[in-house]
Amino acid sequence: MEEFGKILLIAMPLFLLFIILEKMYGVYKGEDSVPLMDSVSSVSSGITNAVKDVLGLSITFISYGWMVSNMAVFHLEATIFTYLVAFIIVVFYGYWTHRINHQVNFFWNKHTIHHSSEEFNLACALRQTVASFINLFTFLLIPAAIIGIPTAVIVITLPIQLFLQFWYHTKHIKKIGRF
Repeated sequence: MEEFGKILLIAMPLFLLFIILEKMYGVYKGEDSVPLMDSVSSVSSGITNAVKDVLGLSITFISYGWMVSNMAVFHLEATIFTYLVAFIIVVFYGYWTHRINHQVNFFWNKHTIHHSSEEFNLACALRQTVASFINLFTFLLIPAAIIGIPTAVIVITLPIQLFLQFWYHTKHIKKIGRF
């Protein structure tokens, strides 16, 4: 969890900086898509989620360590290769979690807050439900646990994958090809 907290200490000020830059760029281009109060709501939601996760209130982080200690066939060291494999598994986890949230009404109910912003902007990327103490899709990390990817690697790659999704939430970046 300490690694996750350190990553957040770097990421949160950068998110705020990029949200401000997006606002300034939008005003400059005459395409402002960052309403102030809507952005305050989104950033507040993001901060609340960060605090919740840093305090260890996420079952995903807690249960992954248990899965590794009880299911791992191998015990991998934290190498560049391990981080690459972990990142691929975490992208798989993130994709399917997000897709299921969109396709199953029960899960959409929890996810809809993310789509409740007035505009599509970087701030709305931070708008997440604060009631997600239990992520039912933690089981999608079982492949990582079976091959023995250390908990510290997952705790680092999960937020990195989430931070990369931050860029999807702006109108100012047009199509970026394969990315």
